[in-house]
Order: sequence, then C-alpha cells, then structure tokens
Amino acid sequence: MKRRYTKVLTAVVAASMVFSSVSMMTFADDEINSGDEASTSTSEPIEVDGQIATPEVTSEVTPTPTAEPEAEPEAQPLTGVEGFVQRLYLNTLGRDAEPAGLAYWADEINGGKPAVEVVQFFFEGEEFTNKQMNDSEYVEVLYNTLFGREADQAGLDYWTEQIAQGATRRFVLSGFANSDEFQNLCTSYGVTKGEFSLTEATDIRPELNSFVALAYSGVLGRLPDQAGLSYWVNQVASGTTASEMLTGFFYSDEVANKNLTNEEFVTLCYRAFLLREPDEAGLQAWASLFDQGLSKRYIMSRIAESQEFKNLCDSYNVVKGSINLFEYRDMYPEYTKFINNAYTKLVGTAPSAETLNNYLGSIRKGTKTLRQTIKDIAELGSSRPSSEWIPALYDAALGRGCSQAELNSQLDTLESSGKKTVIEALVDSGEFDTRCSNLGLITDSTNRLERGANGAIYGYSMENALLTGWNYVDGLKYFFYEDGTMCQDVRGILEDQESYHLTINTVNNIIMVYAWDDVLDDWAIPVVAFVCSCGQDATPTILGDYTLHSQSRWGLMMGDVYCQYLTRISGNYLIHSECYSTVDNYTMNAYGYSLLGQRASHGCVRVTCADAKWVYTHCNNSSVHIYADGSVKAPFDKPVPPPAVILPNGRAYDPTDPEC
Repeated sequence: MKRRYTKVLTAVVAASMVFSSVSMMTFADDEINSGDEASTSTSEPIEVDGQIATPEVTSEVTPTPTAEPEAEPEAQPLTGVEGFVQRLYLNTLGRDAEPAGLAYWADEINGGKPAVEVVQFFFEGEEFTNKQMNDSEYVEVLYNTLFGREADQAGLDYWTEQIAQGATRRFVLSGFANSDEFQNLCTSYGVTKGEFSLTEATDIRPELNSFVALAYSGVLGRLPDQAGLSYWVNQVASGTTASEMLTGFFYSDEVANKNLTNEEFVTLCYRAFLLREPDEAGLQAWASLFDQGLSKRYIMSRIAESQEFKNLCDSYNVVKGSINLFEYRDMYPEYTKFINNAYTKLVGTAPSAETLNNYLGSIRKGTKTLRQTIKDIAELGSSRPSSEWIPALYDAALGRGCSQAELNSQLDTLESSGKKTVIEALVDSGEFDTRCSNLGLITDSTNRLERGANGAIYGYSMENALLTGWNYVDGLKYFFYEDGTMCQDVRGILEDQESYHLTINTVNNIIMVYAWDDVLDDWAIPVVAFVCSCGQDATPTILGDYTLHSQSRWGLMMGDVYCQYLTRISGNYLIHSECYSTVDNYTMNAYGYSLLGQRASHGCVRVTCADAKWVYTHCNNSSVHIYADGSVKAPFDKPVPPPAVILPNGRAYDPTDPEC
C-alpha cells in the first residue's frame, strides 16, 4: 500500500503588493455664538398731571430661535466602477475604500485596466496575504468577491482539494476570474473583465508542484523551498524526465552529507521512486548488489525501470525517462558480479570501482576476454599461501570447493610445473566453460560482429543482444543503427576531425580512414572505406608511413592527362581522381575508371572524384600507412563504385563528381 510522505506544499504567490492607507481627514465645526447680549434703554421722563412719571421699562428681548439640526442624508451605495472597487475593498480587506484608493482604482479601470488585473492585485497584495487565511477561508473569499455569493459545499471541497493536490492559489484565482459567473458580475458593474493568463509552470501545471514536493519529501525528507520548487517544476515542464530530476536530487550535497548506509540508500530509493517503504526481501536483494561490485547509480537505474515507477509518473503526467549508465561495471552487471567474486576470493579483498571498470573496459573494448581476465586475477592472487590460493581458485573459476585429493594434485602440479599450469588447468577447463555458459557469460569473445543473410554486418553484445549506437568490437569503435546493423560511413555521424589516419592496402586496393579515440588512445574509429586503384606490378605504389598534403584542384599528369583533387603522398606519388583528357569534367577515361578496385595505376592511388575531393578537403597533414598484405581484412567492406556515365558523343564523366 502506497504511503504519502508529505502534504503537498501550497506555493507562495509570486507577486505581492502593498496597499497604502490614506488617513481620513476629520473636520471640527467652529464654535458659533448665536445669542445676542441683552441691553437696557432709558426713556425721557413724562409729565402726568404735573408729575414726572417714569415709564415702566421692560428688559424683555426677543430671543434668537435655536435652529434644529438638519438630518444628514443617507449615504447612497456606490454603483458602477466605484461600486466594483468598493466591494473589492470590503470583501478582500474587510474595510471601506479610502477616497484616494477608490479614486485611483476607478481611474485605472476607466482607463482600460481589466477587472482581472485589479482583482489579482488585491488578492496578491500584502494587506490581503498578511491575513494568512487557510485554504478554505481563501476559497470562501473568492466566492464572495468574484461570484457575489457564499460557496456551495461541492465547490468549496473541489477547490480546496485542488490546492491540497498542488495547485497554487493563483491557479485557483484564475479559475474563478475566467468564469462566466465573474463575467456576469463584471457586466453588472459595467467593467471589462479581461482574461487571467498564467505564465509560470507552477501555476499552469499544478500536478508538477505535487510531484516535485513528493520528491523533496522522499529524497531530502523536507518540503521544498519556493525557489527549489519553481526551478524543478520549470525543469520538468521543459522536458526534464522524472528519472533525471530524481538523479539530480540523489547527487546533491544534501544527500551526500547524510552518509547513508547501503540499506538506507535503498530505502531512500523506494521512497523517492515508489513512494513506499521497501519490503524486507527487496531491501536485502538491492543492498546485496553493492557487495557484488555495482554502483548506486545502477540500483537507481533499475528501480527507475520498474513498472511501479512508470505508473507513478503516468499518474502525474510526467515523462519517466531513464538513468544512463556510464561505468563499465554497471553496463555489464553479470560480468561485474563474476569478476568481483573472483577477485574477492583470489586476492582476499573486494576490488575498487576503478579496478572493476578497468577489467570490464578491457573486455568491452575487445582487448581482453573474460577467460584472460580471470587468469590475470588468479595470477594476482597467487602470492597467497598455496593451501589458500588453490581452493580460492576452484571457488572463483568453478564455483565450488575442491576436495582434498584435488588440492593435493594441484599442489603437486604447482611444485612441478608452476602456477600458470594450475591456472590454465581450471580456467581452460570444460567445467569453467559450462559454468560461464549457464550464467550467460561469453568466455572467449566480447562484443562481436556477424554478417547477416542480407549481407549486412550486425553487432552483438556479450549478452547476445544487438548493439546500437557506438560500441567497441575487437579493439575498434563502431556505430550501429537501431536494427543492429553496422554503419560503414560515419562521416554524417562523427563530427569532422582536425586530422585522420589513412591506411592503403595495395593488394586489396582499399583505403580505410580512421579517427582518433581518446578511450583507446589510438586511431580506433573506422570512418569510411574508399575503393582505389594502386600501382601495377611494374609501377608499384610506394609503401611506408607518410604525411598527406593537399596539392591542387586540377593537375597535369604524365601522358598529357589531367586529374582532379590531387593530394601528395610523397614525391610524385599522389591520391587523385581518374584521368581526363582535358580540364573538363566530361572528358574522363571511362575504361580507367572501370578498373577501380584493381591495380591499374602508374604508382599513384586513384579513387572516385567524390572520394578524391574528400581526401583533398579533409586530410591535409593527415598520416597515411601504405602496406601490401592481402590477408589483412579491412573493418569495412570494400565499396563498389557506380559505373561511369557514357555520353552519346563518346564523352564520359564520374557519377560521383559533384560538378556533374
């Protein structure tokens, strides 16, 4: 049963914005003294019946009436663009819009900014993100803000599950912003919705967020940081395979610093590639491969090839890929196990990775066979006491112990004939051959070539599988097509070299071109073969080693004839095309051309026009070895040139001539 090792990281939003608050200005009413101060007036005296009477004076003053305060008009709800902005403030920030903010955003929308951009600004701004809402709360706000309603339970569950499975909040926001329901809301406020576009892989491919987070958890035991998440999601979205990504994790300093034991490393592979803990049998089987000489990369590569890992990758829509093997010991695991066991038994200690790669490299390159390798190891361990060394040789070569009678017999042979005889008696035995055959190992051959019924040459590995790509066979490096056939002209596969090495067999009339191989430190890559005509018995081509020098495009030869693309071997000895009666591509000697592949020249080496041009163009300052030995077989077949083209007027030309 699979176990999930991490809760998928909810990605941090990519952009944040700070909303600035503008203080509301408060106005204080001026104190107004509305009452008039009372005053006293004095009347003139009045005579009444001869008496002066003072009239009654009153001090009553008509008061200034106190005005009833007028009722403030009720605030009218904002509509249109301002209403749209106001509801963004209320729903996302939980407050009214300040006048400056309201005016700014209304102007932005009226100026053509789509509603989705304004919405994104509010939801990804600092004031909103500082609320630190959980996923459910976030989705609720989306419903209220963009749909104008409460979330239905099914919708709430769907979107929160999307986030739990790796979707970013921006991805969820885009789903709401691009909906018909939000379009209807925008229409009701008279604003242009626009289109919410996602550009980051973390937003576009939510399943990759979850996949990468699982890798972090499985390999590193932690959730990814935002930079790491973005990097690996973008890498996988751009074509990096799951196998390549996990290999990158395993080769990190973070894993190296864990100093894992073999069992811990295998456990980590299970968690990373299979999302589960290993069963005990699987754990021990994989861990035992370390003791048999194989690398950590080999173990990762095999687990990565499992159907279980492929199913996991398919579920996340990720390309599985594979983990390439670069060490010889990993390329030929069964041979590695056999040699590792022999070395450990005979020498008394496990071989290093370098030692195994050297042994396996020699076998793969064709410079040593498995039988020769076991003999070398037996010789290396022969300094041990004979009573220990001989039983170890039986175990290493035959996979069994030796009886006391066998031990005594071999001790006598060692005394009389030496250790080489003892080694050969066991390693050259039929019992050794049978054991190797049962294990699927080839004792006296490495990679090999076989000609098929169709005439093509096929390459086979030490495991009898068809070779593809570049492979070593018998000390040479060949290229094989997908169907296993050997490519006999790699000029279109191998990039042009600064120089080449040519061999010319004057008996078989074939030129071989070789490129340098850094691994074998020799001219070990057959490039192409050219059919040629070397000197006749009376005018032989010179033999030996020389340096080629490109000489001329056309050249006058003996007998007042001309040749194309002349490359000097030495003195008057040249490599060139067939002869022409004039400097005219259509005056070729058709009969001479028909003799290509036979000794027919006066000492020079004639080839087709195309081949002469290639040597002239690519082989200046290249080395050439000229020899006469009909028993030496070239690695490539001798080409058959196409027949000359004869024109009605008796003229002729070389069909390989690029100018004809």
